Amino acid sequence: MNAGLGSARVVIRSLAAFPAVIAMIAVVTLGLSFLATTLPRAVDNVISNIVRHDVAGSSPLNRDVIAPGVGAYDLGASAAGIPDGMTADSAAVWGRLDEQLGAFRDGLPQPLRDALTDSDFTASTIPSPSVGDGILPADIGLRFDPRYLSRITVTEGRAPHDRPAVLPGDEALEVLASESTALQLDWAVGDVRPHLLDNGASEQLLLVGLFTANNPDAAYWTQATATRLPVVSSRTVPPSVVAQLFVDPVGYPAAVQAQLTVKSSVWFSAREDAMTAESARGIVIQTRQLATSDHLLAGSEKPHLVFSSGLPEVIEDSLARSSAAQAILATILVSPIGLAVALEILVARLSAERLRPSLALLAARGASRGQRAALVGVPVLLVGLLTAAGGLVAGLAIPSGGFGVTGAAATGLVAIAPALLIVAFLLRRVGRGGPSRFARLLRFAAELLTVLASAAAVLASVQREQTVSVDLLSSAVPLLLSLVGCILALRVYPVVVRGVLARAERERGVGAFVGLARAVRGGTAGLVPLVAVIIGVSVAVFSGLLSSTLTTGLLTAAQASVGADVSIDNVRLGTAGVDEIRAVEGVQAVAGATIGATQKLDIEGRDRFSVAVGLVDPRELAAVQRDVPGRVPLESALSGPSSMAVPVMASAEVADALSGVRAGKLTDSPVSVVGSPVEGEHLGLSGNFLIIDRANADALRFNAPEISTLVLVRVESGASIPAVVDALRGVVPETAVLTTAAQQRALLATNPTIGEVHAAALLAIAGAAVVTLLALVLTLVLDGPGRRGTVTLLIDVGLSRRQGAAVVRWELAPLTIAGLVGGMLLGIALSVVVMLIVDLRPFTGGYERPALTVDPLLGGGIVALFAAVFTITGVLAARSTMRSSPSAPAREGSSQ
Repeated sequence: MNAGLGSARVVIRSLAAFPAVIAMIAVVTLGLSFLATTLPRAVDNVISNIVRHDVAGSSPLNRDVIAPGVGAYDLGASAAGIPDGMTADSAAVWGRLDEQLGAFRDGLPQPLRDALTDSDFTASTIPSPSVGDGILPADIGLRFDPRYLSRITVTEGRAPHDRPAVLPGDEALEVLASESTALQLDWAVGDVRPHLLDNGASEQLLLVGLFTANNPDAAYWTQATATRLPVVSSRTVPPSVVAQLFVDPVGYPAAVQAQLTVKSSVWFSAREDAMTAESARGIVIQTRQLATSDHLLAGSEKPHLVFSSGLPEVIEDSLARSSAAQAILATILVSPIGLAVALEILVARLSAERLRPSLALLAARGASRGQRAALVGVPVLLVGLLTAAGGLVAGLAIPSGGFGVTGAAATGLVAIAPALLIVAFLLRRVGRGGPSRFARLLRFAAELLTVLASAAAVLASVQREQTVSVDLLSSAVPLLLSLVGCILALRVYPVVVRGVLARAERERGVGAFVGLARAVRGGTAGLVPLVAVIIGVSVAVFSGLLSSTLTTGLLTAAQASVGADVSIDNVRLGTAGVDEIRAVEGVQAVAGATIGATQKLDIEGRDRFSVAVGLVDPRELAAVQRDVPGRVPLESALSGPSSMAVPVMASAEVADALSGVRAGKLTDSPVSVVGSPVEGEHLGLSGNFLIIDRANADALRFNAPEISTLVLVRVESGASIPAVVDALRGVVPETAVLTTAAQQRALLATNPTIGEVHAAALLAIAGAAVVTLLALVLTLVLDGPGRRGTVTLLIDVGLSRRQGAAVVRWELAPLTIAGLVGGMLLGIALSVVVMLIVDLRPFTGGYERPALTVDPLLGGGIVALFAAVFTITGVLAARSTMRSSPSAPAREGSSQ
C-alpha cells in the first residue's frame, strides 16, 4: 500500500472523488443542524411567550410588586430636578419620594430589576359618606397624585389649583371627577356637594372639571381604584356608589396634618416583555426574597416598605401550564426526530454502497481497515463539521430563545453522525445466509424489552393522577409507541408480502411476482424506508388530530364559559325586562339569575362564614343550558322546598368547609345542602357560594328576588347569533355586557400557545411529507442499480415494457400500503394515548378534557399530501428504471 494513503493530498482527492455522496451528506447535515439549533430555542420561545401572555393577562393588583402604606413619606424636592410627569409645584412636595424609589429599583438584582418598571405611587383618603338633600348618596375619597395631569385629559372645566393649608378649609375644596363619576352622581361642573371627612369634620366639595383617561387600559387605573370608573353595586336598592376624586396633590400635607386616614400605594409594575424562559425562575426567587423583609428607602427613616406580589404565583402557574405545551411539542417532535434518524441512516447506507467498490479495491491493494476508515471518515467528518456549522449559523440568525447545552449537543451529534454511520456500514462484515442465530435472538430480546417497556410506561402514565406537568416517563411514551409500531410493522410486513407473493406467483403474472419478490427482500436499503414511511405518516396523522382537537376544545370551552349562546351581564332587569328579551326574534329560551349580596351561613359546630347567593329557576336554566358543556345540573336537586329547610346547592369550597354537614341557617332561615358541589362560573359565582331556586326566595327573605342581574339566552337552531345579539342590544340597557361563545373563543385563542401548537402541527405535517419523500427517493437511488439490472435482464428474455413498469409498481405498492396503514394506526394510537396522558385544558380553558376530534378538511389534506408523495415516488421510480432499460420486444404483455 502506498505510504501516502493517509496524507492530506489523498484526503483532499477522496473528497473530490465522490461529489454526489458529499453533496447528499452536506444537504442532510445542513438541514438537521439547522433543526437541532432552532428547535430547542423555539421551545424556549414558546415557554417565554406563555409566561408573557399570562403575566400580561393577570390583574395588575396581582402581578405588580406593591407596598401598601399609610402615606407617611419623606416629602420634599428631589436633588435631581423635576421628575417626569410632574409639575414644578408637585415635584416640590413629591420629588424626594420619587428619587428614593428610583434608587431603590436601581439596587434590585437582575433579572428582577429589568422585569419591573420605574416606580409609581398614589395616596388617597378612605371613602366617606357624601349625603345631602336632593343629591345621590355616595362614598367619596380624595386622591393625591403628583402625576395625575399626565394621565388624563380635562374635557370640561379645569384642574383643581387651590392648595388648602388645613382640612377642612374656609372655602370649598376643588375636585376633579371622571365623566363616568359625574354622570353616575348627577354632578355638574360648578356644583357643590357636602362631604363628611373621616375625622368627623364636614367639607364642601366644588366640582371644577371633568376628565377622561389618556390610556384607560393602563395599570394605574387598577391601582387608583374607583377613580376613572366609580364602583357601583347593583345588589343594593338604591345602588351604592364609591368614587375617588382628584385634588391638587400639593395639598397633601394638609390631609396628613388633619390626621385623615390615608391609604397609599407604592408599586413597580411587572414588564411582561422582559419575561423569558431563562429569567422566569430567577424572577420568582428574587421577588419572594424582596417580600420577606421590610425595606427602608435611602436617606429616610420612614416608611418601612413591605412589598408583596402575586407575580411568583402567576409565573409558576404559567410555567406549570407551559409544561403541557412542552409535553405536546415533545410529542410532536419525538417522531420527526426518529424520521430524521431514519433519513440519516439511509444517507449513510447509500453513501456506503457507493463507496464500497472503491474501498474494496484499496483493500485489495493492501489498505488496512483503519486506513480505509480514515480515508472515508475524515473527509465525511470535515464535511459534517463544516455543514453543521453552516446550519448552526443559519439557525442562530433566526430570532428565538437562547442557545443552550441541548442545542449545542444536538448540533455536535448531527456533525459527527454521518462519518460514524458511513464507517460503520463500510467496515461491517456482511455474512451470507442472513443474520446468525445469536443476532436473531438478540433482536427478539430487544424488541420484547421495547414492547414491555412501552406497555409499562403507558399503564403508569394513564393510571397516575393527571397533571399538566411533563416528565421523562410521559415524554418517553410517544417514542416507545413509535418503536413498537415499527417493530410490529417490520415483523408483519414480510409475512404479509410473502403471502401475497405466493398468490401472485399463481394469479398475478410475472410483473407482480418479481416486484413483490424484490419488496420481500427489501433491497439494498433494507426495511429502513418502511420505518421512515410509517413514522412520517404517523407524525402527520397525530399532528392533524391534535390540531383538530385543540380547535374543537376551544369552541367547547368557550361555550362552557359563556353558559349559553349569549350571556347578558351588568344589568338589573325585572320580569318585564326578561320577557322583552324572550320576545326577541330568534330567541328560544331565557333564564334570569339574581346574584345577591353576601350573606352569613351558620352551621352548627362551625364558625359562621360569608357566602354569595344566586337565585335561578332550575327549569328555565335547564332549557337554556341543554347540551352546553359543563352545564349546571340544578333541575332535579332544587325541585322544591322540603318540609323543614330550603334546599340549596353549594360550591366545592363551601362543601369542603361544611365537612359533611348538610344543614344550617342562611340569615336565620333553615337550609339543607343537596346534591353534589357545583361550578358557578356560568352565573358569575366563584369561591364560597350557594344556589337557590327562585321560588324559595320568600322563605329566605331575599331582597328583590325578581330582579335578574344576569341573563342567559339560547338561540333557535338556524338563527344567526350575531343578528340576535344586535336585536338584544335594542332591548337591554346600554351598560349591558353581551358575550357570545364566538367572542369567548376569540379571547381564548389569544393565548400564543394555541397558535404555536397549530403552527408546529402544520410544520410537522409538511416536514413529515418532505422527509418521507426524501427517504423514498433515497431508497430509489439506493436500489436503482439492482432494480434496473433485474428489469433489463427480464426485458432481454422477453418481458414487455408494461410488465417492466409493473415490476416497479408492485415493488413499491407493499411499502406504500403498509406505510400508509401502519402510519395511520400508529398516529391514531399516539393521539389516543397522549390525550389520556396530557391535559389540554390549560390550552382551552375548559371544564372538561376535550375529546379527540377529526377535522375532515385537514384529514383529507393529509391524505392528499401523502398520496402525492407516493405518486411522485412511483413515477420517478418507473421513469428511472425504464429509461435505463433497453427497448422491449414489440408485443403485447400483461400489465401485471
